[in-house]
Amino acid sequence: MSSRDSEDQSRMEKHLVTQTVHGRVLNNTNEKYMLPADTEEHGRLDIQHEMLKAALGGLYARPPAPAVRRALSSRKEDGCSPMVLDIGTGSGSWVVDMAKRYPHAEVVGMDLAPPNFAVTPPPNVRIECDDANLGLSQYFPESFDVVHCRCITTGIINYRALLEQIYAVLRPGGVLLTVDCDMLVYSEKQEPISALNENEEVSPVVVSAFGASRRNSELFTFFFAQLITGLHMDE
Repeated sequence: MSSRDSEDQSRMEKHLVTQTVHGRVLNNTNEKYMLPADTEEHGRLDIQHEMLKAALGGLYARPPAPAVRRALSSRKEDGCSPMVLDIGTGSGSWVVDMAKRYPHAEVVGMDLAPPNFAVTPPPNVRIECDDANLGLSQYFPESFDVVHCRCITTGIINYRALLEQIYAVLRPGGVLLTVDCDMLVYSEKQEPISALNENEEVSPVVVSAFGASRRNSELFTFFFAQLITGLHMDE
């Protein structure tokens, strides 16, 4: 297929999974998730991506880093490439960065609508349009070494059911990375604090981490308990 044919097919597929409402492009398959899926929104998600990288110290926090590297090491026993799944990939920034960091791995980004890439992503990136609420049976069984999902709770109907689906697609020794927000603001002592006025300061982000294991798979979940402040991006 030529580059022109590929671009035409991409535009056709995007037309099938999106709709325009009041001048903004939204997904056409999930009524629960109502944020846009256009260039403007994906630009915001690109900024969020850099913000989260600054807060976490990279594409994921330090505690699970050894487990991620181990899971994505070359698979000499069967010759297959390590596999990464990003659920709710948004603008695709995370999958692009992961694909560059692990060029020997295949990185799959799944979302309700395709990203608006400004440049062609690495060849080991694959984008699929699907709704995680419908399950992940297309990936059964044990297809991925790392599964990543962040800031997707507003579009997920049953998060516990999604976690069960993710466990089913993780290979033994695989890693699940999740990042999401708590809608309340907490102190360093993890106590809810009242709303602040514009003259009061908010302390830096506090990230709490905890792990659990099941069938030799490791789960690392990071919840943001406070507002993120003082993070800046270079132009």
